[in-house]
Amino acid sequence: MHLTLKTLGTLEASTEDAHGVMRTLARGKPVAMLAYLACIPGHKASREHLASLLWGDVDTEAARQNLRQTLWYLKKKLGDGLLDGAGDMLGLVVPFSCDRDEFLQAAHRADFAAAVQRHPGPFIPDFAAPGAAEFEQWSELERRRLTVTFLRCADALARQWLGEGKFRDAQELARQARDVDPMDQASWRLLLEALVAGSDGLGATSEAEHFEAFLAREEQEPEAASLAAMRMARRSPSAPSAQDASPSSTIAAELVGRETEFSHVLAAWEQVRGGSPRVMVVSAAAGLGKSRLLRDVQAR
Repeated sequence: MHLTLKTLGTLEASTEDAHGVMRTLARGKPVAMLAYLACIPGHKASREHLASLLWGDVDTEAARQNLRQTLWYLKKKLGDGLLDGAGDMLGLVVPFSCDRDEFLQAAHRADFAAAVQRHPGPFIPDFAAPGAAEFEQWSELERRRLTVTFLRCADALARQWLGEGKFRDAQELARQARDVDPMDQASWRLLLEALVAGSDGLGATSEAEHFEAFLAREEQEPEAASLAAMRMARRSPSAPSAQDASPSSTIAAELVGRETEFSHVLAAWEQVRGGSPRVMVVSAAAGLGKSRLLRDVQAR
């Protein structure tokens, strides 16, 4: 038997036996207990602790009875052999996979694209049950930790995409990060930077206005970096039309077919900024956009 747990954006447990039979159970205290055991070190806890974790509104004997009923329910719905209940400890004993672990592993190895893809939503969202205040406090702390990790991965990936000229992808991801935690001013700044880099002056100005209004509504003081980002956004011109294109034009909204070259030139520029002299030759037949590419790099 193999247990699969989904905790990001939902709460669900499913098992598959040796014959390929799938069983699924969603939400509720039984699945919450499995998720808790999967996330804690050692994947086991005392019966007393689990009873108080999920049934803290009743006396000890009633809580233990609820726990026994939950174990019977899990056996009925997901199959036998999930948990080892010998003695006073309960622990997961079947092989299991958890989307939370997969997300954290991707973040740990700096695979930011995989980490972002593996975080479809907050950890165990909207869980509330009588007597489960202790579990809700634990899940809120874990939710915040995972959210912070997601925001760091999203920031790194969006900046990578900006360096590669993938402005629309960076803008979409920046909006996603901002919506995950609007109270995080850094995610607003990332969105403003992505809009400015893509020469979306109207969008940058609009988001700067929204950012300022949001801070006022939440009675939050803007950080110094946020004030600077809003000023930058309001000064940003819109992308020029084809008729208005000139050597002083701002960066193009798309670099279709030139992302690799754009990235190479920016990487060389970063090395020069670090103190390593470089000479780069951009070579191509006439009319393929060498000058436009270099103007875009200069604007960036």
